[in-house]
Amino acid sequence: MNKLTIRRVERNDVESCATLEKLCYSEIEAATREYLAKRIEVYPDGFYVAELDGRIIGMINSGATHKDDITDEELKNLVGHVRNGKNGVIFSLAVHPEFQLRGIGRKLIEKIIRVLEEKQKQKVVLLCKDDLIGFYSALGFSYGGRSRSNFGGFTWHQMYYELPLPAWMITQHHNSASLEF
Repeated sequence: MNKLTIRRVERNDVESCATLEKLCYSEIEAATREYLAKRIEVYPDGFYVAELDGRIIGMINSGATHKDDITDEELKNLVGHVRNGKNGVIFSLAVHPEFQLRGIGRKLIEKIIRVLEEKQKQKVVLLCKDDLIGFYSALGFSYGGRSRSNFGGFTWHQMYYELPLPAWMITQHHNSASLEF
């Protein structure tokens, strides 16, 4: 494999991302071109692509929320997205079938975790089907239980990844009343 680049999405990447969605998800699950364009427009900081020789072969996109329960399907359309929300939410991870099982999904997950940590999120949450619980567990995600969502007639499971607390949240501050001058 030549050099893989992971970079922030650009507006002109929307067609390639829509193609990946169609290749990697069932018709009912796949985000439409319009929804992907909205995700790029509203929260490009949470959307990354994996590129090989100028070809987009993978992507990951996310949003943010104050909610811990992400069963609300509207959130995927960024209804309820809060840029400074305490949690990052992964909407989709897709790797072109020709390039799966080569660590590209892992690299995209690692990238979004770093980005969301820099944005001082408390955790990263996502919903997945039965067959992906092991994949996300191997990447450090914890099992949060069966989701109430039954989108598309599927059984979904919530996974979460705890991020380190930002320094400002763990720093001991002195009581200003006790300072002597």
